[in-house]
Amino acid sequence: MLQPLLPTLAQGCILQILAFMDGAHGDKKMQAIFSILVSALSTGVASAGISYDYDADPVMRRNNPKFYGYLPDNGVKRTIMYITMVCNSALLLLMRSFSTALLFLIDPRAPAIYACGDLAIYFLYKLLRRDFWHWIPVTGVTGVIVAIVERTIVKIVADFTGCLQLRGPGEIGGIYFSINIVFAIVTAMLSVPVYFKLVPASEQLVTPSQCWRIILPLSGAFVLTCLIFFSIMKKKYRSTFTSTMTGKQWVTGYFLVADDDIPKYLVIFCNPNMWLEIQPKVIDWIQEGWHRWREEQPEWFTDNWKRRVPVDWVPEEGKQEVVELRKRTGGGTGAGGSGKGDRLGIRESLRKRGRGVKITAAGSERDSEMSRLASERDDGLEGILAKAADGGGGKYRSTRVGERILRGSAGAGGRAKIRPTMLLGIARDAVWRKVEDDGGEGGGAEGGEESDEDAY
Repeated sequence: MLQPLLPTLAQGCILQILAFMDGAHGDKKMQAIFSILVSALSTGVASAGISYDYDADPVMRRNNPKFYGYLPDNGVKRTIMYITMVCNSALLLLMRSFSTALLFLIDPRAPAIYACGDLAIYFLYKLLRRDFWHWIPVTGVTGVIVAIVERTIVKIVADFTGCLQLRGPGEIGGIYFSINIVFAIVTAMLSVPVYFKLVPASEQLVTPSQCWRIILPLSGAFVLTCLIFFSIMKKKYRSTFTSTMTGKQWVTGYFLVADDDIPKYLVIFCNPNMWLEIQPKVIDWIQEGWHRWREEQPEWFTDNWKRRVPVDWVPEEGKQEVVELRKRTGGGTGAGGSGKGDRLGIRESLRKRGRGVKITAAGSERDSEMSRLASERDDGLEGILAKAADGGGGKYRSTRVGERILRGSAGAGGRAKIRPTMLLGIARDAVWRKVEDDGGEGGGAEGGEESDEDAY
């Protein structure tokens, strides 16, 4: 979730370094240094937090034991490793930002030219290895756009933060990630002599000694923290930093290497372009196991998973169930689909995070209410809110965000001008919730417990 924010934090650090080099003196100099360090450490904490949380997650370790589990079991060692991960990201960001700032001072276009060249090499590498598709389950032209955007963002984040989660074969890949880290140190060293060679002495903002007093300690500290990290991590996971496995090999490996159903089910959530070669085996596995799964009800055999399986792949005994699930959840896109209106996936995710919210109105009733409200866009504000309060035979309330948007669109005292897309967006994203009275009547599972179908 934090990945899209990291490039912004990196950009802020570059601008702060440029401002520092452009004449900070006295108290302002100390303030500038403090600001730069805070930005770097903030990025380091975010980057380390992403990697640490993924690796410590029992579900991730169970599903992908060859990649997750490098954190030591000892609590003290884990703490030391987390500190080294924060320092690694912060130091790498400082090195990259400083070398980028020097490039900018040579020519404002230089960082963009360098970044485009670096990305071109990266995409060429992915194409040559037939590893262009990203694992996000989107295909067609949209899938191409998503792959380009995602891989660009991931590459920039990895370049500036060294987020360990991104070394996975589904993202950058172990060997390319490690090469990136080494290349960061090399470019930081080379940026200093290049700057003083190409920039006239009268325009130079820093001296060679000042640059080396910054680059050398940063590089030395970065190498030291890397050595500490590798000495503490579990040895069998060191190979993940030199792995040449592609995203396709990673996804198909879930299915082909697994001895049980737990890793295999994850294939359905990945881009189908990455596992076309094993599609017949996936179909056979689904048809052979469906009856057994209906009886045993494994934890992964959820409505969210079922609706992603193409109906043609499901045995006759389960086809009607899948069709009904798709109707109830606003349709589906089959294997690897993006799943518009996938409320079941949201419910399941929030339930796992311990943030259950009781919802006792049927999905079809909510969809009908949403469509009816959108079609009556010319009604006044009070009429719309009244319909939301009385609809469905229960007591509904909209989220506060939705009410603020509606009231803002009505102006100082006029009628609400509601576009269908606005109203549908409010209804679908904010969700109309049916709230039971304390000790109230009907709805929901017996004894006030949430039902599996209606809770998220």
